[in-house]
Amino acid sequence: MDSDTIVAYLEMEFPQYPSVYPTVEGLQESSAMSSFMPKIFEVEAATAEAFAFTVFENVDHKYFLWKFDERDGIINTPKLLTDSTALLENWTLIQRFFNGFEGLISKNFSAEQLGRLKSGKYLFGGYCSYADILYFSLLFWVLI
Repeated sequence: MDSDTIVAYLEMEFPQYPSVYPTVEGLQESSAMSSFMPKIFEVEAATAEAFAFTVFENVDHKYFLWKFDERDGIINTPKLLTDSTALLENWTLIQRFFNGFEGLISKNFSAEQLGRLKSGKYLFGGYCSYADILYFSLLFWVLI
């Protein structure tokens, strides 16, 4: 959604305002989180697709299913819509991923960053940065 591009532009054009990168580490954490976003989308895609399917007009259902099947071929949206067990299993996967910070032990994050993970009030310590905004905005979107 070009969030990184927008934030970079705002940081450059309005330096007199508080930065979303409160420290040098905050910029590094945000960059690492941005490179981690595809993994988050992969985990939540099935539930997002199932939800989107329910709000589309009936005439759009066939196209929607075809496009998502074409894109990844691994998410069975009709099954999620009709099989409550499959939907619950997917929801459990999402909860485990977000609540346990699964994936944050990836190649995207340094050992120093991971050492600070949840060491304070925010993701990487005592300050809120763009990394928190990215991670938790997706989490809230999934919950809603």
